[in-house]
Amino acid sequence: MSIVLAGSSDLKIACYIDDIIIASKTFEEHMNRLEIVFKRLQSANLKVKPSKCSFLQHEITYLGHTVRETQVLPDGKNLDSIRKSLPPTNRKQVRSFLRFTGFYRIFIPSYSKIALPLTHLTRENAQFCLGENEQESFESLKNHLVSVPCLSLPDFDKPFAICTDASKYSSGAVLVQEDELGFQHPISFASR
Repeated sequence: MSIVLAGSSDLKIACYIDDIIIASKTFEEHMNRLEIVFKRLQSANLKVKPSKCSFLQHEITYLGHTVRETQVLPDGKNLDSIRKSLPPTNRKQVRSFLRFTGFYRIFIPSYSKIALPLTHLTRENAQFCLGENEQESFESLKNHLVSVPCLSLPDFDKPFAICTDASKYSSGAVLVQEDELGFQHPISFASR
């Protein structure tokens, strides 16, 4: 698929394995891009299964994220499993929880700092004890995700700004873009 659609990223056409996403602002633009994709698929002797296609959608869920006109959110199905999750009772469950929340770390400001007490529990020589700090870390990560976190989609015609913060234990940054009213919308969070 990458070879068939090579060079089409400028047209807002992207693919991952066998999924194709086409983004456009107008109906006409979308129809033109669909025609390009269909012609390329046809020339490569590839077919699409109509029952697996969705056209002209204003919102899609793709690779664990829900994308709308100007927003990106975690997939609601995944958030349901976070909402129902119980505190971990062993090192393996802590690692599993951190992997899952780590996938959505771009939605959580200061993720590394918040996760630090749980991260310490994953060390091989650490004694497993879910104390007050670890419980607070678990609840905080869970609450950050289930409180419907949202990121704005970047507008590459506007400037970006990076806001940073660091301490002895962690560092964090947020990529933002200012709107017409001066509000800085988060595009992505990063921490370590």
